[in-house]
Parts: sequence; structure tokens; C-alpha cells
Amino acid sequence: MGNNHRTTVELDAAPKEPTLVKHIMTSNVRTVHPKAITMQVTRLMATYDIRHLVVSEDAVHVLGVISQRDLLKHITRCFTDNVPPSRTEVWEFMNVVVLTIEPEKPIYEAAQLVEQRKIGCLPVVDEKNRLVGIITRSDLLRHMGKSLKNRMQENGGIAV
Repeated sequence: MGNNHRTTVELDAAPKEPTLVKHIMTSNVRTVHPKAITMQVTRLMATYDIRHLVVSEDAVHVLGVISQRDLLKHITRCFTDNVPPSRTEVWEFMNVVVLTIEPEKPIYEAAQLVEQRKIGCLPVVDEKNRLVGIITRSDLLRHMGKSLKNRMQENGGIAV
């Protein structure tokens, strides 16, 4: 006689809500003043082990963004041009064209922007354009890795 085991699959009554930017963003954003000198940027990035700084005069309104790559290019240019980096200010090399995203947007929109525009971060701003967080490529990858691991555990090692 054969085994008469029934296998039932429970379907969620409602689809899962998408993860929003506010769920994975960093809300304690490190900012730097546009008149800060280059070495302050280096110190901040090293101290807090971060790769992006938002440039702001008041820690509320986004004026620009600086990445580790921008900093390295700038310091290299300083040495090539024989200009001490300690004599240059953030406004001289920050990215002023900055894409932002709102905290209520789904993270797939953030991921699309980061990938399509080849950028490493998006400052997160509220409806009044005030800085409330930052989401980075690393944040998105970390979240996707956790999600994939959870799915595999739920489905017996098979990613669906």
C-alpha cells in the first residue's frame, strides 16, 4: 500500500507589502559643510567607516554628495597639480547633481536609480526636502542578501 500523505501549500491571503526605503536606510546621516577642508572629509570617512558624505550647511538641506572615489580623485588631482589637499574645500569637488529619494518609496525604486545612474548612494528626503536618511548600494545588497537567504530557508534551500 502506498503512502497517502497530503501536501498542502498555504497561500498568503494578501501579498506582502514591499520593503520601503525607510526600512533599510541609515537615519543618522553624517554630513559635512561645503567649506570644510579635504582632510576633514578623510577623517570623517575613516572615523565612521563610511564611503559617502552628504554636503549640507545645516545638516538638513542637501547641497551635494561626496564619495570615497570623489575624494581619491580630488586628492590625486591635488598632488598632480602640486596643491596641498589641506588648502581645498569640499565645495570644490562635491557632486552637485544629486538624486534623492523619499522614505516611503519601495526599495526597488532606489535599486533601479542606483544601478541605472551608476551611483553609490541616495540621500533620503522628506516631503519638505529635508534630509532624513541615506540609502547606499551596500544597504540594498545587504537587504537583498538577507531576503534571498530567508526565501531559501522558507523553501527548503530553493530560491524562488
